[in-house]
Amino acid sequence: MTPPSARTGRTRTQRTLAYLHDLARHGGRQLVRDRAPQLAAALSYRTVFSLIPVLVLSLIALKAFYGEQGIRELLDRVMVYLGFSELSVSAAGVEGSEEVRVQFTQMLEEFIGRATQSVTQLNFRAITIVSVGLFLYAAISLLIQIEQAFNQVCKAGSGRRLISRLTTYWTLLTLGSVGLVSSLFIGDQLAGAVNRLPEWLSWAATPLGISIQLGATWLLFLLAYTRMPNTRVELIPAAIGALFAGLLWEGAKWGLSNFVGLVVKGHTAVYGPLALIPIVLLWIYVTWLIVLFGLEITYAVQTLRADALHRRLTYRGSGVVDNLAAVAVMREIARDFNVGRTSDPDRVAARCGLPESVVDTLCDRLREVGLVRRVESERGESCLSLARPAENITAAEILAATRIAPEQEPNQAMAKIIAVQQGALESVKLSELTPGGAPA
Repeated sequence: MTPPSARTGRTRTQRTLAYLHDLARHGGRQLVRDRAPQLAAALSYRTVFSLIPVLVLSLIALKAFYGEQGIRELLDRVMVYLGFSELSVSAAGVEGSEEVRVQFTQMLEEFIGRATQSVTQLNFRAITIVSVGLFLYAAISLLIQIEQAFNQVCKAGSGRRLISRLTTYWTLLTLGSVGLVSSLFIGDQLAGAVNRLPEWLSWAATPLGISIQLGATWLLFLLAYTRMPNTRVELIPAAIGALFAGLLWEGAKWGLSNFVGLVVKGHTAVYGPLALIPIVLLWIYVTWLIVLFGLEITYAVQTLRADALHRRLTYRGSGVVDNLAAVAVMREIARDFNVGRTSDPDRVAARCGLPESVVDTLCDRLREVGLVRRVESERGESCLSLARPAENITAAEILAATRIAPEQEPNQAMAKIIAVQQGALESVKLSELTPGGAPA
């Protein structure tokens, strides 16, 4: 661990860079701990399921306002922004003597065009019922999956009321769409202004263009991070997390455009144009991983101080946790509960003299068996509380929930000592260990 004197002797810039480095490391660790790869896979499936119905029905609705040509131009700009325009492979010509470029956007536009034409020729009433039902199911199922993933990252409950949920979904659908179209329009206007710059300022065209696109991405991520989780997310942490995610996503798009040819070079001979399918799925998956990483950063900024974050990253204690520590943790949570106060995990760790990572691990186990639950404090922070009164919880339940697995026990002698200690608490109730309230 870095000595405190060494850390306090740093300049402000060095401390900021060290904090950002710690944030990135912590975000990567939390992605694994929160099972982000599985969450991203589920979100990718929902995205693929919802992509075509939403695009087809949206184009039908927008045709009356933009016209067919305007819709095509808008779709082209959206595909460029999402990075889909970079997805293309080389395919052999009819006789195999020449190669042509097959783009994902071209395939998608042709499919959407045929689907739109087919749908518009159906019975109007059937279109209304089926299209509205399909649109709502596709859009809401994706948003529900996103909310569940965000709640898992933010350690938030899932008890949002139906009216609140529908209001949030409607806000994201409308403001997200309006924000995307508006950012594209503003980007076009600013790009035109950049092109009119004097020749001696032409070097600024590329950085300004990148900044404009990054700003649009940052705003969309900021909206998602502040509105989607079922807990209050502060603006500054969300802005920092959105900036991390925006930079990574724009960088990933650059990498996609430069290296996609190398990735599919050996597969086009076998798959042909179908080689685009795994590339598209991979890009959607990477996008969701980046979104979840930004949310991990947001949650860390909001809930962890810089010193606590550094201690958590540099802690090198044993992986074996004595489950008697869980009794001490439950005692502190019960003391808060008795005075009508929620328990902040970091404060519980400080009062117990335990590392925050150990307390987090113990609390996760206690929450899984229903001894504690996640609640929202008055300031909107994710905290802990007893799931039932202390007189209805025994030390035996706490010990059983956090019992060390046999393969993790240090040795047979230590296992016997732990067994004797645990036996002394088997019949003790948690209320007997908490005679007073928690310290202020």
